[in-house]
Amino acid sequence: MSFPARYRRFLLFPVACCWLLWFPSYLAAQQAGIGGYLVDSLSREPVMYAAVAGSVAGQGVYTDERGYFYLTLAPGDTAGTSVRLRIQHVGYRDTTVTVDRRSPTAESLVIRLRHARDLPVVDVGASAIRNGYSGSVFSPAVERLRAMPVLLGEADLLKGLLFLPGISTGLEGTANIQIRGGNPSQTHVLLDGVTLYNSGHLGGFLSSVDPYGVKGITVYKGGVPAEYGGRLSGLLDIDLRQGRRDRHTQEFSAGTATVRAGGEGPL
Repeated sequence: MSFPARYRRFLLFPVACCWLLWFPSYLAAQQAGIGGYLVDSLSREPVMYAAVAGSVAGQGVYTDERGYFYLTLAPGDTAGTSVRLRIQHVGYRDTTVTVDRRSPTAESLVIRLRHARDLPVVDVGASAIRNGYSGSVFSPAVERLRAMPVLLGEADLLKGLLFLPGISTGLEGTANIQIRGGNPSQTHVLLDGVTLYNSGHLGGFLSSVDPYGVKGITVYKGGVPAEYGGRLSGLLDIDLRQGRRDRHTQEFSAGTATVRAGGEGPL
């Protein structure tokens, strides 16, 4: 059935009115969302990169640098008047907020997040001086170094280090220490934290470190701490004995080139 042309305009008018009334509501339903800001409950600072999820699985956003988020609602969320938001962030308690999507403030919420319970502090550390051998740092036993065979039978701790890997001497029989092929001047020698500039006697054939007064030696072939900088090759850190406080002890030794005597005890 056809209508005259003069009646068609009267039919299009109510259709256009219905479309104008329905389309904004349809567009609002498609673009409906909830937005707002996440702030710290104590400092009121914005909480960045927090996860905000809706009630529909797989629906969620993250807050930006200002702590702002905008969550576009899925069709399942727009069926009711209230929407549940779940907010998660490291260091804060999981928060669930119920929002009325018809509220004027549904797109300008301010949600305060509370801190999670403080966890106990656990300190994990290790001693800088390690016993035994490792790749770059090791502490050989002083008793083993004193038992090493050396020239003329003189007990010399620095010469005992020559039997360890990565350590050599420039001239056979001398106490010069070369670590990983460096010169003796490139090896830093510390005696109780004080730099020992000349570690040899008699042209370097004997070292100036008496074995009786040494408590321990730490050798750094690599990874030298920053406070011991200034050398290119390595570091010898020599610790001296503090002396016994319970009783007196003495030691006397006579070798081919030297005569040594020492004692310790309470005064």
